[in-house]
Amino acid sequence: MATKGYWQQFHRQRISRRRLLTTVGATGAGLAVVAACGGGGGDDDTGPSPDGDAVRGGTLKFSTNADWGTIDPVTSVASGPAIFARIYNCLLDRSRRQPDFFFFDLAESFEQPDDETYIFTMRDNAVIAPNDLGIPERPMGAMDVASWLERVQEDENAVIRGFTTDFLDSFQATDERTFQLKTKGPYAYFLFR
Repeated sequence: MATKGYWQQFHRQRISRRRLLTTVGATGAGLAVVAACGGGGGDDDTGPSPDGDAVRGGTLKFSTNADWGTIDPVTSVASGPAIFARIYNCLLDRSRRQPDFFFFDLAESFEQPDDETYIFTMRDNAVIAPNDLGIPERPMGAMDVASWLERVQEDENAVIRGFTTDFLDSFQATDERTFQLKTKGPYAYFLFR
């Protein structure tokens, strides 16, 4: 008894309308992702230069199949926190692979005189970019960090509100470039947050 080949069986099966629409929709979505992630043509001078030097500007393109809620870094859940590190600034980020190594961003240094006190010195060359929101271009300072934490404390939906209510003792901008934060006790996870 001869068995039918795969393609003979495939062509003889009736394809339902739902299956056809699903296949066409999935193919169309796949093509849209490829088109969105494609490099495109043209002369774009905002990409990396051949010698590896950073070039200002450009467009970040990536895709994810995860739900990331909202673009608000204060209230987003799911995979939002992993995405925000690519979009928003932070004071510093501690390496997950080498816990003694820090990636400094808005802060140029920090010190921890005791288990509850963290003092950050802000970079003076991190500036608010040109925008159409009415926010003047200016260096970001310690007051910007304090304003962010005030917003977290006021927003009942803030993701890290549990930290600010349960573990945060106080915070203040001691001057334009110095931000100080005190926890209610030793909090080992703080520098990862």
